[in-house]
Amino acid sequence: MRAIMPRRSRTRCIAAIAFGSAVLLTIAGCSSESSESTPSSVTGSTTADTAADVLTPVTANAIDDPIPVVGSDGKTHLAYELLLTNVMSDPVAVRSLEVSASGQKLLDLQGTALTGIMRRGSGQPGLELAGGEYARLTLDVALPDGTAAPSSLSNILTAAPTKPQPPLVPAVIAEPITVTVAQQKAVLLDPPLHGAGWLNGDGCCIPSAHRTAANPINGRLWLAERFAIDWVQLDAAGKLFVGDRSNLASYPYYGAETHSVAQSTVVGVVDDLPDQTPGVDPTGLQLDQYGGNHVVAMISEGVYAFYAHLKPGSVRVKVGDKLSAGQVIGLLGNSGNSDAPHLHFHTMNGPDPLRSSGIPYEFKEFTVAHRLQSDEQLEALATTGGPVPYAAEPVNKSVTNAMPIDLDVVNFPGSS
Repeated sequence: MRAIMPRRSRTRCIAAIAFGSAVLLTIAGCSSESSESTPSSVTGSTTADTAADVLTPVTANAIDDPIPVVGSDGKTHLAYELLLTNVMSDPVAVRSLEVSASGQKLLDLQGTALTGIMRRGSGQPGLELAGGEYARLTLDVALPDGTAAPSSLSNILTAAPTKPQPPLVPAVIAEPITVTVAQQKAVLLDPPLHGAGWLNGDGCCIPSAHRTAANPINGRLWLAERFAIDWVQLDAAGKLFVGDRSNLASYPYYGAETHSVAQSTVVGVVDDLPDQTPGVDPTGLQLDQYGGNHVVAMISEGVYAFYAHLKPGSVRVKVGDKLSAGQVIGLLGNSGNSDAPHLHFHTMNGPDPLRSSGIPYEFKEFTVAHRLQSDEQLEALATTGGPVPYAAEPVNKSVTNAMPIDLDVVNFPGSS
């Protein structure tokens, strides 16, 4: 089970302020005109007239505005990523991040909790950004039950330069970052699979392989897999496979029918790539082969469904076909960037499975039969076949209009 991958404005009176070996640009008493809308997320005060500007050695912005989605846990989740860049030549330590809305604190991250969601460009662990280094913070704000989604989130990032220059650059700086919450709703879908025992691998909203898969394509980062799920099926005994791990026949669900999740139009099909050997990491794939055999279908303008890793020769639709909800489009396989049979499913705002932004979806109805206890159990299932012990709760929890959460074992309507 593997992730798929990998304005014009005119401003006057700009003054340059140098400190350390870096140069920052600030605007002092100047006007600005823009022909396009402002960015979705702004570093600095939200209202220039009511708060003093802050020199920020670490700039930050949200890669995409979060779209609210209800999870199977009953909470509304706002999943987004902050892209941080140390514009200094000297290191700067990220100390903490606080997220709030309407005066209510929603997250307070520091230490190991902050380290766990931070991915540095250098690949090194820790919270200190080297000069010029960037990092991503992968965030999940789960709103308390019954709380409506806010219009924006207030993020306060605390950073400590290694070479402060008070009073211009204090030893500790609290950087305000406003993140706009999108008014768009999660798309409501029928399930892509039928039957019992479907395990959600690497789903929303932890920093999983899907959440952290940022594709640098055509000059920007794309997080197409933000809400992607790898679906595998456990049998009645809780086993993923029986027998030889490397044999596709050992996985009873291999070849399961994959269904259209909505009335839609097929805009992309691949059906001629071979299956991979289970338990072996694929090599030598081209960028457009990572999804293996797959179908892309447009549900509506700006909403596309992606069904990946299908069995060779099993795709039953072609570009231009009009699909109905529940229609069989192909069979679950192990093609592309896959080391065990599974269906990779996600929705996105464009037709390219990698060069698009992942958007959330909710299924009309399903049952959370069980949950795994930890992500480590996924590896145990993949290597031994299982079974592994389930968490005490939930058991046979009926859910409507929600997204399954990572590690849910789900029963979908219909027979597999």
